[in-house]
Amino acid sequence: MANFQRDNHSIKKDLDRIIGASYDIDFFMPTSRQARFSRHFFKSSFITLAKKCHRLGFQLPDVTARTFWGGTLRGSLAAISPVFLWGFFDGEELNLIKFLVNTLGPEDVFFDGGAHVGFYSLLAGAITKEVHAFEPTPSTFKFLEKNVRDKKNISINQNALWKEDGVAEFNDCGDEFSVFNTLVAPEVEAVKQFTVKTTTIDNYCSSNEINPSFIKLDTEGAEYEVLLGAKNVLSNGPMLSIEIRPWEGEKFEKIRSFLKGFDYSLVSLEKGEIVPFRGIPLGENYTNVIFMRDKHATSGR
Repeated sequence: MANFQRDNHSIKKDLDRIIGASYDIDFFMPTSRQARFSRHFFKSSFITLAKKCHRLGFQLPDVTARTFWGGTLRGSLAAISPVFLWGFFDGEELNLIKFLVNTLGPEDVFFDGGAHVGFYSLLAGAITKEVHAFEPTPSTFKFLEKNVRDKKNISINQNALWKEDGVAEFNDCGDEFSVFNTLVAPEVEAVKQFTVKTTTIDNYCSSNEINPSFIKLDTEGAEYEVLLGAKNVLSNGPMLSIEIRPWEGEKFEKIRSFLKGFDYSLVSLEKGEIVPFRGIPLGENYTNVIFMRDKHATSGR
C-alpha cells in the first residue's frame, strides 16, 4: 500500500532551506503584506486583485500550489493562498508542519481529522506508510479527492469524525470560510446546513484493522466529541495534535481532563520543537497542542 515519494530527512532539508533562505522573514508568524510582495510580487498582486473582485461579487478562483516537498495542491485561493506563495502554511501551522516532518516516519499511520483539501494528508503521505483522511464538506472533498488521486497510501472518507456512528447536521460556512465548517456552532455564520454521515475513530479502526500512531484533529470545535469516540484507540497511545483557540478554554479543560485518564501529557511547539506547555494563547491566535502518552504509563504506574 505504500507510495513513498520522499523520505522525511530530505523533506526536512527542503523546508529548512526555504525558511533559512528568507532570513528577514519569520514564517512562524503570519507574514506581512510587505514580505509577500517583496518575495512574490506577481502572485501577491494576483491574490490582491482576486480578493478585490470577490468584494465586488465575483467568486474567488481556484489555484494550483506547489508544495515545499515538490507536490501539488489544488484548492480555493481563500483556503490555500499561503501554500500558493510559499509552499506551506505560515504562522502557527508551520509549527505543526515542521513538527510532523521531524516526527513522522515510514512505519507510521496518520489520521487527518478535518483534512480539508489535503495539505496535511499529502505531507504525511509522502513520509508515512498510511494516511486516513476525513472531510465531510462535498465541495472541499472534491478537491481532496483530486489532490490524492494518485496516492495509493492515502484513504479518503467523505464523512465526519464524531462521538458515534450515524448522521448529523453539518454547518457549511461557504467557499471563502470553508475551513470553519463544523458539526458544532461555527466560528463564522453558516450559509447552509446539511446532513452528513458520521463515524467514530474506534469503529473505523476496528472495521479496517488499523492502529493509528498519530491523529491530527482540526474539526473546528468538535475535537472533544471526536475523542469520546476514540477510547479504544487512545488506550494504544497514539500521538495527538489538537487545535485550540483562546476562547475554547472550557473545551480545552474537558479534553485535558479526558486525556489525563489515558496517561497523556501535553506540550507546546516552538518553531516545530517540543517545549513545556505554555497555556492557551491570548488574542485571536490559536495553537496546535500536542498530547503524548505520559512516560509513566509504560513504567508500571
